[in-house]
Amino acid sequence: MIRNFLSFIIMLAMYGSLSAQLNPYKYVIVPVQFEAFDQANKYSSSTLVKYLLQQEGIRVAYENDLPSDLASNRCLGLNLKMEDNSGLFSTKVRFIFRDCNGAEVFTTKTGSNKIKDYKEAYTAAIREALQSVSALGYQYQPVTENAEKGVTVSFKDDVRSIEEKTDKEKAVIQEATPEVQRYEDKRPVPSTYTKAGGIATGSSREADDLSSEVLYAQTTDTGYQLVDSTPAIRLRLFKTSMPQVYLATYGELQGLAYEQDGTWTWEYYTGDTLVTKELNIKF
Repeated sequence: MIRNFLSFIIMLAMYGSLSAQLNPYKYVIVPVQFEAFDQANKYSSSTLVKYLLQQEGIRVAYENDLPSDLASNRCLGLNLKMEDNSGLFSTKVRFIFRDCNGAEVFTTKTGSNKIKDYKEAYTAAIREALQSVSALGYQYQPVTENAEKGVTVSFKDDVRSIEEKTDKEKAVIQEATPEVQRYEDKRPVPSTYTKAGGIATGSSREADDLSSEVLYAQTTDTGYQLVDSTPAIRLRLFKTSMPQVYLATYGELQGLAYEQDGTWTWEYYTGDTLVTKELNIKF
């Protein structure tokens, strides 16, 4: 009797601990294509996962369509990975939640079945695995400081906020309901860069010039300053908690500068319009 009582107390303690681990995170980031599959949203996996997590009160974002606060601070969300251990005669999956540093925060139980139809099999396995999340009773409880993880730097208040676009304006179409799971991305490949249109920045030249100039990086205590051949300071880059991602300021303009696949890009908002420019930086 005493042994059963102690086991019950231990289970309650473990339950509270796991629930508390998820509660500090505002979002869960779901891949459009899980690693186990050869195409996006195969078997409606991504949209089904999004729907099931939303039913538990969790804010869910696709990895290529992040809300502004999550884009500025990825540590607000957990990255979701599906581990597929399916064999010839059975389908087995479980989900692993990792924080922005790659540390494992929570792992679901394994959902398994022997259904022959692949879509039905994965749907049933995903639903069974995510029952582990349902048992946690998730409630978002933001943490301002965590001594074990350190303080997370967020610059969301430094970047101009924008209103959410209506469904008609969105290039990404998402449906996650019991009847329909659909994901469609109509956004163009980011190779055409929008011009700022003559924004006053306090400089004798406009922001449009930056994409056509060679800029030279000079190290500062907080990051870099980018100068032209004059030399005049054209752009200031401030370090963030993410590697190769900087808070960028140019006169009154504030945005992000980041390096991806060897290319530096500067993004900022003018009103509710996102402007994206490629930078030619020499370090």
